[in-house]
Amino acid sequence: MTFARELSNAAATLTAAEAAAAVSPLLSRRTMEDWFQGRRTPPAWTRAWILARVASRAKSKARKHRPSNT
Repeated sequence: MTFARELSNAAATLTAAEAAAAVSPLLSRRTMEDWFQGRRTPPAWTRAWILARVASRAKSKARKHRPSNT
């Protein structure tokens, strides 16, 4: 599986800007878009960390927007 596909799966409902902010406040939205589209990839030693950060932010976003049972 390519990094772009893994990143898309991890990001789920996040926008590119939200995913970039999850990784680092210094990471640009454009870089994240390039990663999503497979035009560029981060260094191999950072990929697992990036995927974990993005997945964590996506999970917390899903929890915040869960409908209540009222």
